[in-house]
Amino acid sequence: MLDFLRNLFLVKWQYKLAALITSFILWFYVVSEQNLIINISAPIEFLNFPSNMKITNKVRNTIEILLQGRRDIINKMDKKEIKVQIDLAGIKNGRNNFSISAAQIKNIPKGVSIINITPTGLTIDFEKIETQQSPSTTPTSINK
Repeated sequence: MLDFLRNLFLVKWQYKLAALITSFILWFYVVSEQNLIINISAPIEFLNFPSNMKITNKVRNTIEILLQGRRDIINKMDKKEIKVQIDLAGIKNGRNNFSISAAQIKNIPKGVSIINITPTGLTIDFEKIETQQSPSTTPTSINK
């Protein structure tokens, strides 16, 4: 039995050590290359919001995004930096529909792909802000 253990560990130990190190390297490579799928909630950021308009309906403030990428990239990315930008240039008074596409999602690192976006669109009602004009004061003359 002692000879068996001695042969197992000491005979050609260099080859056995090299095989062990190689197996750890391969295991690490396979684990780091696995794809990971995550779901994140990204905040909506409105660009070019007109100062003379206001939103009159309840609008969600986040979009659900399903992302896929290598485990090491997904784990390193800053999920708080991802946001959805909606450009409000050219909106009209009343109901406006906005489609949400992958091009509007910002700060997605290379190697990560967008699988799904929920919802794919938003409906926002806008109304012009009534500017209240102060009553003009007319000069009055006092008769003596």
